[in-house]
Amino acid sequence: MTETILSKEITHTQVAEVQEAILQGYKDWANGAYYQSTGDFFKDREIVARKEAEGWK
Repeated sequence: MTETILSKEITHTQVAEVQEAILQGYKDWANGAYYQSTGDFFKDREIVARKEAEGWK
């Protein structure tokens, strides 16, 4: 019985974390914190670093 309760708690925690990540993504998008990928992971990292330093302007 204890195992089932712990399992449910873990599941609820995981679901809550995923929901929060999704909501944060929508908030970022609504605030203009997005960019079009170049397809090059390293160039994209540079773009993200620059945008974060500039406040996503």
